[in-house]
This record gives sequence, C-alpha cells and structure tokens, in this order.
Amino acid sequence: MPVRVNRGGSSRQTSPFTTWTLACVARADGRFRYNLGLFGRAKKCWKSADEVLAATYCLVSEPSPGYDNECSLLANDKDQAADDLSLVKKLVQANPVLEDWLVVRRDTIERKDGRGYLEILPARDVAGAHGKSRRFIGWDEIHEYRDWDIFESLQPDPHRLDCQQWVTSYASLFHRPGVPLFDLLAMGKTGADSRMLFSWYAADFTTDPDFTDKSPEERANPSMASWADPNYLTFRRQFEVRGVAYQVCEQTKSQLYEAFEPLLNAKSVVLPDVPVLEQQLLGLRWRGGKIDHEHGEHDDYANCAVGVVAALQPKPARGPSVAVIMPDDAGEGDWRSSYFR
Repeated sequence: MPVRVNRGGSSRQTSPFTTWTLACVARADGRFRYNLGLFGRAKKCWKSADEVLAATYCLVSEPSPGYDNECSLLANDKDQAADDLSLVKKLVQANPVLEDWLVVRRDTIERKDGRGYLEILPARDVAGAHGKSRRFIGWDEIHEYRDWDIFESLQPDPHRLDCQQWVTSYASLFHRPGVPLFDLLAMGKTGADSRMLFSWYAADFTTDPDFTDKSPEERANPSMASWADPNYLTFRRQFEVRGVAYQVCEQTKSQLYEAFEPLLNAKSVVLPDVPVLEQQLLGLRWRGGKIDHEHGEHDDYANCAVGVVAALQPKPARGPSVAVIMPDDAGEGDWRSSYFR
C-alpha cells in the first residue's frame, strides 16, 4: 500500500518509519524483528510524523489470527494529542487508498471492516485503558515522564506476538536511573535488547555515523536542511523584521537563576509588583542538576527579569537606575515598572 508523504526535502533518505516497516516481517516464530523502537531528535525533525506513519501502517496491516488491530498513540498533553490526530486525518485525506480502508471519526480513525482502530490520547487520560491486546502502542514525547507507572499500565499483551511499541523524545531533565528515557537510552547504547530499534540524534550523541562530526545543532536536528527558516532555532528573524536587535545570551537560564539569587538575598534587586513574576520565581526548583520550573508550569516572566539583571552586570559602584518594564496581568494596557538599584 503506497502512501504519499511530502517530507519537504528532508536530508535523511531513510527514516525510522522506513526502517520500521522493513522490519515488520514476521519471523518463523510469528514475531517481528523489532518490538520496541526508541527515536530521539529535536523539534521540527519529523518525530511525530514518523510515529503517526508507523501507527497508521500497523492499523491497516493484516491482523494476527484471533486479534484486531487496536492501536494507541499516547501524546504528552492534550495539545500534542490534537496535533497528532490532525496529522493522521490529513494523511488519510491525502491518500485515496487510505480513505478506501479507513473512516475518520472525531477522536479516532477506524477500519471500515471493523478490524481495528487508532486512538490518540493525552498520556494522563489512559485510566482504564489497560487490558487490551494492542497491535501498536506509541509514546510521543516521554521526556517529562519520571517513572515507569504509565508504561506498566499499558504493558503489551504477552500472548500477542505482533505487538510493537514506538517511543519518541528528546533529552529529559530527569537524568537518572529509574526514569524511562534514561533507562531506555542506556539500553539502546549498550545494545542489551536485540529486538530494540535505536535511532538517536542529540547534541552530545548520535547513532548516525554521518552526523558524528557535525556541529551540536546539526547533530540534534537531522532535518535542518529542510527548514524554510534557517534561524528557526533562535527566532532571530522574527525580531529583526521588527527592527529589534537580537543577541543570544551566553548563559543558560539555570546559570542566570544561580547568579540572581545572591543579588536578591543582598537586596540589590527590587522586583516589579507583578504577581505572576513572584509566583514563577517562588516555583523554581533544582531539576536534574539545573534550576527550572516544575512540570506544567512556566518561567517566562522570571527568565526575562533575571536576564535583565544579568545584562546590567558588572556595573559601576554607583550605576544608573534602570527601569524593568513588564506588562500587567492582562498583557496590555498600563505598564508597570520598578528599579534595579
């Protein structure tokens, strides 16, 4: 079944999806060459697209005797789930051969012969989803998973020989044993599981020998050559077209937060009276050796404020007062300001 997909000139000739489908050839014992795949790349590098293609392939494949092709794709959150579902619907609409096989519902994609479906859910909404004999289980973005609980709740049926799992992600802040991504990466690097397909592109490590000697940015972004905007990683152009000079900060936000703490404790900084800013600063935590916000929270106001402080350092013994201007809670209208002394 040929499926039309436009990759926009991706620099990679063989995607994980292609390798996966070639590996979906049953062995003598009825099992596939691979039953687990771990694929890591940065954003805008076709992670979700490849996973959607793999899920669709498994949905329309021939069901094993006694089973239907029940396929589940677990997204990181509701927005990601909506994006993945939209992508599947576009794939079906763009391919008449798939339209002949599948029915597009509001929340699912179903086979017309009743022999399977593809559901896409936020990972937090899988309560009661255990106990099924799935053909495919996809995990889209697991970098925020702290334990194996959700994996254990959706364990593959050990009696179903053709069940396969597909995992995508980029680097996690929770870098320690017991965290799913950490453990899976270790498994992939050591080759401990012969039935695991491992493909990883990151700034510090890649499984692709063609990318070993490239810059960290190129190593983590194998689809960079296909981007319409070469400045996508920094959003530099969005500022420049509005006449704003853009300079990338040399420090990480964790380093900015560390440098900010002693100045705040010494009362060298007076913060604007903005509740969101105070809330974000109080919510910062050490996570994986770095200072960051908690899962599901934000730190945009905090990062902006401490960035201004860093830009003023070093300063003379009696430097000028500098206004820090921040929007009110509505994001428009009156502006509030305070001073760094």
